Amino acid sequence: MQNKVLYPLMALSLGLAACTTAPPPPVPHHHTHVRPPPPVVVEGSVQPAAPAPVNSPPPPPPMSNSPLPPPQPAPPSVAQPSRQLADGSHVPALQATLATAQSQVQAGDLDGAAITLERAQRMAPQSATVYQRLADVRLRQQRPAEAEQLLRKALGFAATTVQAAAIWSSLAVAEQHEGNAAGAADAQNHAAALQGN
Repeated sequence: MQNKVLYPLMALSLGLAACTTAPPPPVPHHHTHVRPPPPVVVEGSVQPAAPAPVNSPPPPPPMSNSPLPPPQPAPPSVAQPSRQLADGSHVPALQATLATAQSQVQAGDLDGAAITLERAQRMAPQSATVYQRLADVRLRQQRPAEAEQLLRKALGFAATTVQAAAIWSSLAVAEQHEGNAAGAADAQNHAAALQGN
């Protein structure tokens, strides 16, 4: 009698143990893509605007029906004055200074005449006459090399053919004093050619 009761209880307990320890059967997985539900649009609600592209070109300006203004004419060009030499023609005191130097030369004051003519040179740095007069003083002072340099500067500022011919003649004298016969002859030829014109 006791065994008849124990066997069914043991079988029941083993069955319960088997049920509690057995793993559950595998659940098959189906890879289905679940789409999210569409957003609910409530009437009167404001939806956010889509972001603008980063490198989008600027919108074109609004078209206007008004005609474009006519092009303005360029202002008239002002004629530039021609470049004037600083020859002392605009310096009233220059003639008085040259006259003072001439009086000093006649009085034999060559050093004083040279100082006066150097002052005139500062007043009119591009005057061929001033260079020519100062070169004459240097020749009288037995300084022919300085006279030659002054006369070559004077040639660059000579205003007339007559003045250029006179400067070439003085240059021939300076070259002669320096002992340069060939240079003296060349300068004299230049003077003669200008005088022939």
